[in-house]
Amino acid sequence: MPVMELLRHRAEWTRSHYTPWPRALRDITLSSLTARALRADHLPPQAWIFPTTAPPVPAFWNPSLLTEREVNAMYATRSWDYLARRVHPLTFDVNDRHFQPFLTRYDTHLDHWAQAYWEATHELPVPHSPASDRWRRRRNSRCSHAGDHLMSAFQLLVLLFQAGWADMGLLLDVMMLMFPPGCSSVGRWYPDLQNSTLE
Repeated sequence: MPVMELLRHRAEWTRSHYTPWPRALRDITLSSLTARALRADHLPPQAWIFPTTAPPVPAFWNPSLLTEREVNAMYATRSWDYLARRVHPLTFDVNDRHFQPFLTRYDTHLDHWAQAYWEATHELPVPHSPASDRWRRRRNSRCSHAGDHLMSAFQLLVLLFQAGWADMGLLLDVMMLMFPPGCSSVGRWYPDLQNSTLE
């Protein structure tokens, strides 16, 4: 599969090589690229595919109807399980041996952290209570740990980039677009809003 020409110095980059990447990411050379930089400037580029809009206003509803029992029942449905099913990539062959370590790490990551990604884009404005404090602490902990674990997958991506087996376009692949960007806010789902991310 053809990949973008391997460039080693900033002076070699022209506009056609980096659009739509944000300046912070396009100024990184392959020799200085790190997993931490990929996480901090992770894709999708802000407002590239999905326009940036103001956070939606929650629908008119009675928050006192959200009880601990109802929230626990919702979590018991494991609405995030669909995220753990890998989408077939468009930018590389899944049978290519060079991508096997990355795919193994990616699948392991999604199996364990799909809930954190689902929670990053879904929010229920639960009334303040000891139970809601526990949910928020657990959610924040999952989000933090998922990001740390994602770094190990990004380290394998960096190796693929530096070896010339892949280019930055891989980060725009459908299998990568599910990860919330590290440097921008993501959309939130509220009750009564129409959102295509729900299954």
